[in-house]
Amino acid sequence: MGFRDAIRKLSAPSVAVGLVLGLACAGGGAIAAAQITGGQIKDRTITHKDVASNTLKNRNMKEGSIKSKTIADGSLTGADVRDGSLDGVDVGVYFAVLTDEGVLVRSSGGVVGSRITGGDPGRYQVDFNRNITACAWTATVGAVTTGTAQGQAGTGLLVSTTDTVRVNTVTSNTGDPVNRPIHVVVVC
Repeated sequence: MGFRDAIRKLSAPSVAVGLVLGLACAGGGAIAAAQITGGQIKDRTITHKDVASNTLKNRNMKEGSIKSKTIADGSLTGADVRDGSLDGVDVGVYFAVLTDEGVLVRSSGGVVGSRITGGDPGRYQVDFNRNITACAWTATVGAVTTGTAQGQAGTGLLVSTTDTVRVNTVTSNTGDPVNRPIHVVVVC
């Protein structure tokens, strides 16, 4: 049987199914060819509703698919961030709490603290393991758990470092060096 004979013997339903399949395949290609690219989107026209994970029209888009490198520095404000969604490290706030003997009790993570031995008492170093030269650092004398501690604390960057705060503690009344529990905060 030749090609012409085969075509003559096709039933109407067979022709209809073939036509539908052909159009479906061709339509899928047309849809794929019509995908929108970033270059076709006018600046400042996409809103958070367009990319929010629970309202995505395109379910192939993964949650969190917009990365920080995609967002221009300085383009977000506090109003763009949901309350309670960030912690101290996200916004450049680091802390450490040390006993009067320099034992690290709690911290924002990655912190190493100790009392500097030899010489006068009341000398501590707290290494935050990140460059803090462009940050503000402060320390206070304060109880590690409950109660209070008396005294004063002064801070500075430890000589020849970029990541370590030096803290000196003294008595409130005479200003004599003394070991005290401290709370150290760095804000970048």
